Amino acid sequence: RTNKRVDLNGLHEHVWSYDSYLASGILSPRNTTIAVGCYDHKNYLQRSTYYNKQTRFGLTDRWEASNLDLMDIGFSTERCATNGGDLNLPDLFFYSGDQPYKVFQQFAKDLAIANKVTLNQPPAYHWCSWYETDKKFNEQILNDVLSGLKKLTPAIPIQTIQIDDGYFTNYGDWLHFDSTKFPSGMRNVVKKVKSLGYRAGIWVGPFMVNEKSELFKNHPDWILKHLDGTMVVEWESKDGNTYILDTSHPDAFQYLRTVFRRLRTLGFTYYKTDFMDWGLRNSLKYKRHAPGKTSAQHLDDVLRMIKQEIGEESFWLGCIMPFPSAVGYVDGIRTSNDVGHKWASSSHGNMIQESLLAQYTNNILWQTDPDVLYLNSFKTELTNEECTTLALFDGILGGVINTSDRFHNMSSENQKLWRFIQPGKIHSAVSTPYWDRSNSIKVLVREHDGNNGAILFTNDSDSLVSKTFLMSQLVSNKQKYMYQWQPGKSTFEGLKKEIDVKLLPHNSILYYYSDEQKGPANNLGLYGSPIKGL
Repeated sequence: RTNKRVDLNGLHEHVWSYDSYLASGILSPRNTTIAVGCYDHKNYLQRSTYYNKQTRFGLTDRWEASNLDLMDIGFSTERCATNGGDLNLPDLFFYSGDQPYKVFQQFAKDLAIANKVTLNQPPAYHWCSWYETDKKFNEQILNDVLSGLKKLTPAIPIQTIQIDDGYFTNYGDWLHFDSTKFPSGMRNVVKKVKSLGYRAGIWVGPFMVNEKSELFKNHPDWILKHLDGTMVVEWESKDGNTYILDTSHPDAFQYLRTVFRRLRTLGFTYYKTDFMDWGLRNSLKYKRHAPGKTSAQHLDDVLRMIKQEIGEESFWLGCIMPFPSAVGYVDGIRTSNDVGHKWASSSHGNMIQESLLAQYTNNILWQTDPDVLYLNSFKTELTNEECTTLALFDGILGGVINTSDRFHNMSSENQKLWRFIQPGKIHSAVSTPYWDRSNSIKVLVREHDGNNGAILFTNDSDSLVSKTFLMSQLVSNKQKYMYQWQPGKSTFEGLKKEIDVKLLPHNSILYYYSDEQKGPANNLGLYGSPIKGL
């Protein structure tokens, strides 16, 4: 790549840099793969940076002489003291192979072993209050949700009813429950949920402190500061600025411990903690009450405390959470942007792309959470086809499945769709045949028993796309009997060595494959088990 003319007015277009955390890698056009990462993220943030280095020649730097692709791998020590001892950095581990997905998945498996990760929570299948009602959720709506669930026959076996943002008076005052929204009291609300056989779930933003909160008014010294001593404002809004809790202050740390201890005492056994990256602030750039630790150590102190207080029996979902710090603590983790009420590349497109890329960690380090799916029981701008795409995509991944739709307001067809994606009792992820390639059609394969299973093709683009796939690249055999598959019914397509897929924007198509000319039973669910209500 020498003697390339460089436009001096656009040099920035020729310079690039990307940072990567948890696991990093380099793939060749022929799939030769090198992956690298460390197993210990509790003390230092490990980062890999990919960048290019240019040299030019000519008296005006007119021509490009070289353009090298380089990679730096290191740890952020944040100049924290070692108390006169040696600086012991974690080991780096390198993996290689010619199947990129398996290389990264092996790293995830070894990382899980090193951190004693145990996936002792069943695959999550639950209801969340946020996406329909936002902060308007209240006890009356909860009663409607619960009474609606009681009327359904057969029952829908969700595990959890999770109360999201808005149950408290202000960010930071997590135990100041809003009595205008929940007049019977939070303890009675929890009892009501649990009496019907569901877990009670709660949302908390541990590091969030609004300026209108009692916490802020009474303890301004608990707020994280800039180096010049001014408070760090993370959010500015008409509801007042929101600041960051400095958990290096022992009283602030103890307050947070009291919050989670109290919530557990009330009976909550599902916790969604949000904006967790607020706790990872470089100690060189911010002023802590008690300096001397790295940002990774400060965050780890909080994560370890939360795990102690909520107990092993609780399900913990981390949102906007640094992946490296979360290893060994959370049961589930959000992998993408919020999914909105209208299809957009920044939400739904991001969800599909990020879910696929993070799939190598799914059911190994945690359950990945692609965010909510919509089934049109309340007003959205999503079409029925888009809702079906989201449901099938989220369902086949094998991670967290959740919705805000009130089940009794769904159409009968969408009730069937929700039942159809019900997870199994054990953790099982799917294969991603084209994980390392950017295809216009995304492909996920769920094997049922080796001889049959499901293949989902998804078009997340804004254009019609078509592509031919060889069966040998999707499943073990060169040919399979293929059936178009929908909840409760299927259509025979024939014995196929290859399959032509043509999809409209944001649409998907699901197939059932088998070694025998025998389609799926009408009551068969996406996971391969019989489902009541289909």
